[in-house]
Amino acid sequence: MPVISNAQVRGFRLQNHHLAQSQPISALSTIVGACGLQNTPPYAWLTASHNRLPAITRTQLTQALESNKLLLQAWSYRGAPVIFPTEQASIFLTALIPEADEQPWIYTRGLLPTLPELGLTFEQALHYVITACHQLQQQTIVSKTRLDQLLAAMITPELPATIKAKWLSASPYSNQQTLGAAVVSFLLRPCAHLGLIVFGQRRGNTPTFTTPENWLKQSLIVNNTAQQQLVRKFVHCYGPTTRHALQRWLGCGAQQAKRLWQAIAPELQRVTTTGQTRYILATDYEQLTNSEPTERLLLLGAHDPYLDLADRETILAPPTLQRQVWRYSGNPGVITCGGRIIGIWRSQRSGNKLTLNLKSWSTLSAANKSQLEELANADATFNQQQLVKLVFEH
Repeated sequence: MPVISNAQVRGFRLQNHHLAQSQPISALSTIVGACGLQNTPPYAWLTASHNRLPAITRTQLTQALESNKLLLQAWSYRGAPVIFPTEQASIFLTALIPEADEQPWIYTRGLLPTLPELGLTFEQALHYVITACHQLQQQTIVSKTRLDQLLAAMITPELPATIKAKWLSASPYSNQQTLGAAVVSFLLRPCAHLGLIVFGQRRGNTPTFTTPENWLKQSLIVNNTAQQQLVRKFVHCYGPTTRHALQRWLGCGAQQAKRLWQAIAPELQRVTTTGQTRYILATDYEQLTNSEPTERLLLLGAHDPYLDLADRETILAPPTLQRQVWRYSGNPGVITCGGRIIGIWRSQRSGNKLTLNLKSWSTLSAANKSQLEELANADATFNQQQLVKLVFEH
């Protein structure tokens, strides 16, 4: 079985995440479609795009999403807001729908303890929310809170009298919502996978939501090979990898991950890396074995797709440092060189003034610091800000 080094893995992934070198603006759809761009925290996708397409502007990216609609935003894998090419909506949405005997989406499991008390099964609750989403038609709803409330109100008249009082009672998840609104909030993700709800144009800092028919003036096109294409994207971007890593990336149950993995099993090739058996697409073997990371410095944002890997030790070995990067909340940005994480960064903004604090875990040369300053200034310009202070920590 071929043995693959960590350096080859990093080089391979940098290429397939389009981070090995700057890409032209014309490659926007290809880059966003590699594995989608997670958009949490809000605007994270812009930073990810800038790192791959340094010549593109925020205005051009916003136009591609909100005016030209070349790109689309919806709740996708792990229930996260993800931006992907509109023509690939089926790959990033309907491919995630589980079959009847598979576990509910992992990000809806928090709802399960409440449903017996409410007197509804998961399937019944989902049916109510799906029916309400169909009633949105041409409406555009400003804010997620308002969307939860509106759909919950649409459902209320349809409920049996024995359920209504509990539906309208206070939520155990938040004192700012009813239990009905909480149920809706959990189940909007699977409704997105069913092609019923997408993000619309932001109103200032507030997201809006509508139906694909209203936003795109057409229904989403279902692709019969969407599931296979989604898994291929994952293996191409994160290989060598495993079925368990796919399950983690998708946020699905074990049965669904196994089914999806088996759908492309004939296309996979086994390799060994760090003493473990992992898999790549057979068509990627030559690229992988000929890959090596370029010693390119990058300031990647938190939740950049490149960081969304299961084998974190490939790019950052010490567990103590890993805990500084991948946190329960408030992840920092990272400094990478040759695909390895060599430090973290955080920003402070005041109006259009930007202060950037960079903390490296090894000594930076004068040339490294100069390159990082150029990257920091380019990032500030991209975000229409002025870098007023750059602090290096060690």
